[in-house]
Amino acid sequence: MVKRLTVLSLVLPNNKMDENSYEAYYKLLGRVPAGLMEATLNALAVTVKFYPVPAEILHKAAKIKLAHPSENDTLAAAHIGIKRGDWSGLHPAVRRALKAVGGAQAAEGLGSSEMNTWRAQFSKAIEREFKDEIEQEVYRLAYGIGGDADA
Repeated sequence: MVKRLTVLSLVLPNNKMDENSYEAYYKLLGRVPAGLMEATLNALAVTVKFYPVPAEILHKAAKIKLAHPSENDTLAAAHIGIKRGDWSGLHPAVRRALKAVGGAQAAEGLGSSEMNTWRAQFSKAIEREFKDEIEQEVYRLAYGIGGDADA
């Protein structure tokens, strides 16, 4: 992992990482699976301007690992699930967000302005659900909970 962090240091300006810094990063990030860490650092190398702190690296790793669908995709999936009357194929966070906004009963028979309100409520609910999942995943990655050490 230190080698990967060193590569990140080369592409970012004003890097002040020394041997002690790398050791601290390793202690804080050493439980993140190697493949996930590589994908995370590669993603960060092309998006950040300054060297990320361990919390930023863990957050990005959690987002990559969870690979949440986009807001448009979740809204489309919710509409399909509502029309079919079957939520079983939906992402668990989408099911929880639908339940939070009243589910199919709340979306059925709404006019366009009410539907826009429902969409906004659903968007906020799915955002909360994804945020909660990311926070839980950050914790699991930081403490090595959940296995897949070589993923």
